[in-house]
Amino acid sequence: MAGNENAAAKPEHGSSVFGPAGASGSSSTSARPSCAPQQPDPNMLVPPGSPDGTDAVSTGVGCAPPMGATGGADGLHLPPVTAAALRELEIPRIIGNPRLRHDLNFDTNLHFKPNTEGERGRRKKAQAERYWANLTEELQRCADHPDRIDWHSGHDLPKLPLVFAEIQTILQTLVPERDMTVVEETFDVPLLMQQIRWQALDYVRLSTWTATLLKMHCAPMRDQWLDDMVNRFRRGVKTGAVTDLVDGIRMLFGVLEAMKLDIANHQVRTMRPLLVEDTAHFEQSYFLQRIRDGRFDTRPVLNWYAQSHQDWRRHPDSIRLPLRHQPLAVFLKGVTESLRPLGPMDLPPTFAFDLDRLRTLRADLDRFLALEVCIESFKGFVLHTLGSRRAIPDPALQDLRAVLLSIMDESHDDGTDGDEWRRETETLVLEMARRAEEVTGHANILNEDRGHDNTLRHALKLRVKSNLRPDSTLWRYLEDGAIDRIWCRSFLQIVRGRHYPWSAAVEDVASKGGEKRRSSSWLLSYPHPQAQLAQQSHAYRRGKVPATAPAQALFASIVQSFTHIMSLHWQVFAPLVYLQAEEMVRALRPRHFEADAA
Repeated sequence: MAGNENAAAKPEHGSSVFGPAGASGSSSTSARPSCAPQQPDPNMLVPPGSPDGTDAVSTGVGCAPPMGATGGADGLHLPPVTAAALRELEIPRIIGNPRLRHDLNFDTNLHFKPNTEGERGRRKKAQAERYWANLTEELQRCADHPDRIDWHSGHDLPKLPLVFAEIQTILQTLVPERDMTVVEETFDVPLLMQQIRWQALDYVRLSTWTATLLKMHCAPMRDQWLDDMVNRFRRGVKTGAVTDLVDGIRMLFGVLEAMKLDIANHQVRTMRPLLVEDTAHFEQSYFLQRIRDGRFDTRPVLNWYAQSHQDWRRHPDSIRLPLRHQPLAVFLKGVTESLRPLGPMDLPPTFAFDLDRLRTLRADLDRFLALEVCIESFKGFVLHTLGSRRAIPDPALQDLRAVLLSIMDESHDDGTDGDEWRRETETLVLEMARRAEEVTGHANILNEDRGHDNTLRHALKLRVKSNLRPDSTLWRYLEDGAIDRIWCRSFLQIVRGRHYPWSAAVEDVASKGGEKRRSSSWLLSYPHPQAQLAQQSHAYRRGKVPATAPAQALFASIVQSFTHIMSLHWQVFAPLVYLQAEEMVRALRPRHFEADAA
């Protein structure tokens, strides 16, 4: 606390804060009650049909003091932070928010914070700045020419009364029931407007009382913010600067918003295990109700599954599964095809909550494939272009992988498109050229004249760029292999996770593909190609040496995230649409399934 002059005695129930102008409260210290909200009833569920999300949902660490970033800035006369917008942070809205509950399954750090990012965030911030500028003009007119204002109609002061009304409403959601009456009396809008009219409103006393009340219910980290608010009002009254008074009001709204966010985030952390456990049941109820109400069209989903089934039937390397096990395999195969980095992401509307996550996986897979292409290009350059007779040491390849992935990650973190690493091709080539010198002892790769197109470094660059093309043989080969591995690993992990009695039989089928067809045992562990480019086709698919740590970790994270998404998705939508789609496909093509069953 910034000193005794900024403190005030705890307001008593029913007391008034208005007295002689310039009166100050006495210093007082009182025990701060716990700011943790009560444990909500886990059985309190909002029926499906609640709002699908709120802009306040975001991930990250911390919550910076907002500057009017939540709520109704687009309402011309409402403040940027409103009680209606903050209502999205209350327990019933949180429990009934399907997107939030879905996201909780994938992000342990999920929390609410003001949406200040992107174009929408910039637009809301600009609207907030305009609002506070207009409020400053209103208060300035009240101070300079109160006799020229129509105090009865409210046309001359459309914003000021709403400011006090919103403060009162938000405060009443933050304090216990015993304090609601005194809040209503203290922020009596007609009384406050009358005091402003006759220039009798004691801003310092009102702000001090409000700060004292909030300190009894907010986290200690907000105390300094409240003290700064009181000091801003004190300076505005002393100097007559209306801008300071508006800044004080603005800071008060910031504290109110932050307190609502603190409570909501505490509730999310507390309820997360219960909400995650009930996710599949809740989403099934939610989407089933939307289907029944005609608000969710299942036809695109059925068409997508039928097309995926058609592709599955034509796939030469598909594992022969018993008929009853094919729906999951068909579903996963259709989704894994959408992960091809430069292919179309043609997914049904059932994936509305997961599209961003799947796009992130596509970007990760793009980097993984680029890394493998670069390594194979490096090996081909050393073995063929430089004519080295010595095998490249495994530690050298491991170190090169780590460095190349680091370069890709830096460009990935700085960009927004997911394939920013393609602009770093020159950097990747230079690093590979340097490593080629170290491996072979060739001293002229980096030092050759850059203006000549026949240099060794230029040959390496052409090799890398050619192989990085999506239509190159190497890229297509590695991409096909990665898609197959993701499909098979996710299929087997979902089977194991759900403890299906046929999981052992499926693994047996997967591990005994035979010599005449590509062995699926290769799909159960991530191999690293050890043969030369001229012989890699067979050796890569049947390699026995595991990948080095950087690539293995990246690919493992892709598989793990993809499997998590697919497992939850299948639990929710299989009984709603996919199994129905499977029955429709079987009805249209009965002979194919009779042959499979035989």
